[in-house]
Amino acid sequence: MNTEAAPRAPVREAPPAPQPPARRQRIAIFAPHLATPIRNGGDLYIWRKWGSLDPHRHAARLFAADGVYELAPAGWTRLGEQDSSSMRGKAAAAAHAVLAGGDYLSSRFDTPAYLARVRANLAGSPDLAVYSLPSTWLHVAPLVQGAGASLVETHNYEPKFYLDRAAEGRGPFRMAAGMAAVRAHALLARLPKDLPLVALGAADAEIFRALGHRTVLLSGLGYELEPPRARFPDAGTVRIAFVAALSITMNVAAIRNFADHGLPALRAALGPSLAVHVAGSRPGPALVARLRRGGIEVHADPTDAQLADLLDGCHATILPFESSNGLKLKFATAAARGIPILSYIQPPPELAGAAAVLTSQDMAQWAAFLRRLAQPGALAQAARELQGIVSGRTWRACVQGTLAALRLEAA
Repeated sequence: MNTEAAPRAPVREAPPAPQPPARRQRIAIFAPHLATPIRNGGDLYIWRKWGSLDPHRHAARLFAADGVYELAPAGWTRLGEQDSSSMRGKAAAAAHAVLAGGDYLSSRFDTPAYLARVRANLAGSPDLAVYSLPSTWLHVAPLVQGAGASLVETHNYEPKFYLDRAAEGRGPFRMAAGMAAVRAHALLARLPKDLPLVALGAADAEIFRALGHRTVLLSGLGYELEPPRARFPDAGTVRIAFVAALSITMNVAAIRNFADHGLPALRAALGPSLAVHVAGSRPGPALVARLRRGGIEVHADPTDAQLADLLDGCHATILPFESSNGLKLKFATAAARGIPILSYIQPPPELAGAAAVLTSQDMAQWAAFLRRLAQPGALAQAARELQGIVSGRTWRACVQGTLAALRLEAA
């Protein structure tokens, strides 16, 4: 008789009970200045940075000037039909600011129509409320109940922006810009000192800390690497391009100043081989006529494909600005495409020292830089350098860094 125990059948563990999906973090982004199609640098920053959240982990809703968007795997998706813009026109906003004794940005963006859109579409309490611009926090935060955390995307130190505009202007414009600087500073003083502020540059961050703000987060930019150039400029030519929204005062002032004061010396150095292109949205007829009289080719309201083709055919993009406010994304856009940069002001730290970036207001140095880029193989080498520098600095890394600083997500 066999007394050996028969082998037992293997015990099969019951499969684990299905776990309910983890609740996604609810994030509400309030950007009353943002409207599609995205052209403005501040709009682009918010759209791409917060649009790089993981939709499987974050339920994000963007309250813009032209409607409400939700984050889907393919990116921002509009809820319903496109709404009419909630923004006031520039002249109406300036008049409202004067009559109401308020600041210009509040008057232009934080309108009754925008606040009504927020009330109608804000579902529950967000885990994180993101206010794009300090003025947005002032007007929208009272509508947001029970947010787990809040932050303000400052974009720039606004008083300096207005002081720079005052320095450029004269008469009533100078006075109005000076008043705007005072009001912008007063608005900043109303922000709670423990409200986290996101700064885009070390200089702005130091100013906010000096004003007593205890939580100042330094955010980098995201770089979306573009495909290699589809073409290069024709031999025997030197082509440069200025790309910006041509309805924005600071952009118009920059290209006018360059056309009047920098370009004549550059033409004298390079001769007839130099071709200058200006491209952007909504240029006024007076600006177009003035630039064309100066031998500049103007490309009004180009599509993305047309803009890419224009840049591929140029040796460099130019940034003839006296102030750094609003320029960070212009540097980022050019570097991501591998386009060399000629600038009056210093670039972001990661681009400082790059051979493909020249910071100077000396047109003789510009001419020498462009002659070097016209040599065989120079543009391909510049593209490799720039794209190598910014590779890995993605918008996803940018937004994850901000969340990690708030301890909302592991770094």
